[in-house]
Amino acid sequence: KRVPLSQLAPWVRQLCDVLAYIHAQTPPIVHRDLKPGNILLDDADRIMLIDFGIAKEAVASEQTRAMGRAVTHGYSPPEQAMGTGTDARSDVYALGATVLYMLTGQRPPGAAERIQGATIPEPSKIVPGIPPAIDRALLQSLALNPNERQQDVREFGKAFDYDTPTIKT
Repeated sequence: KRVPLSQLAPWVRQLCDVLAYIHAQTPPIVHRDLKPGNILLDDADRIMLIDFGIAKEAVASEQTRAMGRAVTHGYSPPEQAMGTGTDARSDVYALGATVLYMLTGQRPPGAAERIQGATIPEPSKIVPGIPPAIDRALLQSLALNPNERQQDVREFGKAFDYDTPTIKT
């Protein structure tokens, strides 16, 4: 089932707020399991991000051990699937995959398929009327190379009129 952009945009802004908050911790926390099943919505239309079971502190000198990785098909970025290390840009990928699914009703191909050449069509080709800025933001967030993605969730959220986090510490 697709979620209309007008309904989805406030949820995306809330997800960006939550992720910006956990990424701003010292050391940063990377959720590493962002997907529709780990997002709850309450009666007041507030987003709750759950299941921090595989979250980790992002310490530059440490990488995820191959035996310690967990992957969700279509939502986990290639670096997580390959066990080469994750950071906030890994959550950007998963956020993009989650938003793409919610907006189009189509889950992106898994990391292995993407590495083998599977492509992601422009979301506006699936759902006409999606603004070009959102098309670009989603496709950039799903870049295989983390350096080509938005470098943080704030940058991703700009396509959804995102400014600053609203979460208070």
